Amino acid sequence: MAGATLIDTVAGAARFEFAIAPALTEPVADAALVRDFVAAMDAFAPFEAAPRLAIGVSGGADSLALCLLADAWARARSGAAVALIVNHNLRPASAMEAAGVGEWMARRGIAYQILPWTEPKPVTGVQAAARQARYRLLCAWCRAEGVLHLLLGHHARDQLETVLFRASRASGVRGLGGMPAISHAGGVRLLRPLLSVDPARLRSALAAWRQPWIDDPSNYDVRFARTRIRALLQAPDAGAILSATSAVAAQADTARLEMMAAVVAFVARGCRVHPAGLVTIDRTRLIAAPAEVAIHALARLLAMVGGEPHECAADAIRRLYRRLGGEGETGATLGRCRLKIGAREVTVCRERRHLPAPMPIAPGDDILWDGRFRVHLSSRAALLEPLVIRPTSAQDLRQIHAEIARRPRPAGESAKRFEPPALAWPTLPILSDSKGVAIAPHCGYVREDRALAHATVAKVVWSPRQGLTGRGYFLG
Repeated sequence: MAGATLIDTVAGAARFEFAIAPALTEPVADAALVRDFVAAMDAFAPFEAAPRLAIGVSGGADSLALCLLADAWARARSGAAVALIVNHNLRPASAMEAAGVGEWMARRGIAYQILPWTEPKPVTGVQAAARQARYRLLCAWCRAEGVLHLLLGHHARDQLETVLFRASRASGVRGLGGMPAISHAGGVRLLRPLLSVDPARLRSALAAWRQPWIDDPSNYDVRFARTRIRALLQAPDAGAILSATSAVAAQADTARLEMMAAVVAFVARGCRVHPAGLVTIDRTRLIAAPAEVAIHALARLLAMVGGEPHECAADAIRRLYRRLGGEGETGATLGRCRLKIGAREVTVCRERRHLPAPMPIAPGDDILWDGRFRVHLSSRAALLEPLVIRPTSAQDLRQIHAEIARRPRPAGESAKRFEPPALAWPTLPILSDSKGVAIAPHCGYVREDRALAHATVAKVVWSPRQGLTGRGYFLG
């Protein structure tokens, strides 16, 4: 490779190779940065034999340094990396900047994709909406391309800003633990290998590689809380704040891990999960569990079943917990969830209110519907009338039952067919056309004309936006 710089890391470690323009052959300014990056990636093992990495690249110094490090790491292992550049379309120059970042990647032999955010922009909460859109676009691309690992450029200062921001909003122990180095989102691993790295080291490395970067003007906009916190951390007397915040974050993260281990144990023993999006909680175990464990478990369950991006307010969860421990309660609602309270069990299901409006689904689409179900429509569906995805109505249910009753049952098939619980039906997605229900995946129903055409394949999987036990923990 013309003009490449080879950088040896520690003995026995892989060699790094950067595709740099022929005249730019300077070694990395901070060899320890390379060693730290290798160590961080080792902590994320295992990877496949030839790892494929996606890197979220904004054009800022942090994400560009991450991209160069990750590309070299992947090449050294016979893998490949691709830079994902999100164009938020929030500023007139954003499209030009995204194209410019793509040119930087092309010069270094790094594959890239520009992902535009084309949805209407909110009047308020722009930064939060842009952040959610960025994650949504990045993860959707990874799922479509079968890439398991998405690397993000958050560094040590970002972590401190996050902890201070959450502390300013009275976040609990989990929030004060900061961002996790590894988390999951719908089958994609989100990896943050730079969380312990000072951003000054990343800029020094880019200077050595003569790689320019973009400073986003929004980073200096004092209307945003994070910008004001960033300014606080850059003050001359910020050393004490940084030291105290780092200590609090470390302690909170340890407490968070211990709490989540206890929540995992409770959920494994005291909950049953139905693929139609319901959870049944053993009420006796809930009341007997330590209060904080039960409260944290309730918060996770409601976020998962309700399809919400965030947990409910802590005070609201605590009030609900107290109600579940009392007598005479039969029901409650919170976080888009309905709770049916029995003597021995509490059933948590999605509320019937505020469900998504009907929306078209095109062949090849893979969407997260209502924050709960991932719906995939095969490209073969293009052969028939277009479909709409929407909640199930009572009329839909009557149509499904009537047609199933008319169909001859194959010899040996049980008279009792699989069907979701009655509580779940009104909150489940179906696919319809001008003739009514075309596909009801949760009961294996496909309307006869669609079935005869062998042209429509739809798959619906419960894949809630929020995992059952939170970041870093999973139940099989």
